[in-house]
Amino acid sequence: MLTILFGSTSWGATYFVSTSGNNSSNGSQSAPWQTIQHALDNIVSGDTVIINAGIYQENVTSRTNGTSNNRINIKANANVILRGRIYLRHSYITVEGFEITNSGERQAILADRNANHIEILNNDIHDIGSGARFIELPRSEGIPTAPMRWIIRGNRLYGQDSATIYILLGGVGHTIENNEIGPGVISEDAFRPFGDNHVIRNNYIHDIQSGGGHTDLMQIFSSNNWRVFNLLFEKNYIRGWDGQAWMFSVTPNSQRITIRNNIFENVRSAGQSYCPLTKVYNNTFINSGFGNCRVIMMRGASGRGIANNSEVMNNIFYHTGCDENNGWYSVDSVVSGFVGDYNLIFPNKNGFTENHGINGLNPRFINAEGSDFHLSSNSPAIDAGTMQSGFNDDYDGNVRPSGAEWDIGAFESEYKGTANLIPIFLLLF
Repeated sequence: MLTILFGSTSWGATYFVSTSGNNSSNGSQSAPWQTIQHALDNIVSGDTVIINAGIYQENVTSRTNGTSNNRINIKANANVILRGRIYLRHSYITVEGFEITNSGERQAILADRNANHIEILNNDIHDIGSGARFIELPRSEGIPTAPMRWIIRGNRLYGQDSATIYILLGGVGHTIENNEIGPGVISEDAFRPFGDNHVIRNNYIHDIQSGGGHTDLMQIFSSNNWRVFNLLFEKNYIRGWDGQAWMFSVTPNSQRITIRNNIFENVRSAGQSYCPLTKVYNNTFINSGFGNCRVIMMRGASGRGIANNSEVMNNIFYHTGCDENNGWYSVDSVVSGFVGDYNLIFPNKNGFTENHGINGLNPRFINAEGSDFHLSSNSPAIDAGTMQSGFNDDYDGNVRPSGAEWDIGAFESEYKGTANLIPIFLLLF
């Protein structure tokens, strides 16, 4: 008799897969199937597949849709290694708990345009073949319509095989959060986002070396009329990135990129944007920007777009740039409507002036050498920023302001003692 799962809005059968199973059996716990693909060939909406421990050498493809109330769940039951690829062609599917590694496939997880409302949870994906994408969702020209509403959460992505891209996004409304990315060697980008209304937040991205080529934390480029619209990158901790922070080189149909409440520590090169309405708010930049001297560049060029109406506000630039004449941001002469103010630069930078900026005052972090960039009680960044629309919290989730005005940088000053900036969930790996 198969196990039946009952809930308030969903129910279905639970099937089992084991390397010692038999595809001619009934898939019960006592008589499991042998392959993951056979399980996917035989389940229906609402069913759960439990994969028992072992090494599975196969490429698998989804065969049917779940629904919003009856998802299909594919779950690894501890120490499941998939040496192959998962191809998702259907909707309302959860993939959870796998270790995925292969050296001969172009992707670890690949999506079809019809694969909506997918959850990729708590997987360990590493050492994918050279020139590969760890997770790839298809792109579309013009206004994107699919895939939609993916959640990529709690995964570890790493490896030394020069993977081209860790996550390539297309479609609408995806959330990438609480993942650890690195250490590793990549030849291109950590994120290549296209489409509308994506959120990338609370990720720990660290110790990434360049395997050659053009390595960006995030890259968007003009090709085949692909676009990005309304992208939010927030509360991420980037440490030890051997490349450029971001490159948004696109036509003007891409716009509204917001980068806020992040920590960038030891990022080699500048972030460049040709996108209108690029907003950079309340970030903390540490020992970064040496490759291009300036940490942020708002650009404009024919065929690439112009970063009109962009803003750089409330950021801390600490030991950034290559000399006293650089180290914060620059704006091309063709860019109009730019606003930069309420930023703190340390040490003193010749030529840095803002109406309300702070030039040359130590922000007085709790412990900069120990990578604790919370503000001490006597920091000049306290109450020295200005309110920004669209959010009212800091990196830790504390409400802004905690005093009379917003603080500059990723943290409000209402902090007591020391803390590990790596997201708490990552300490459980």
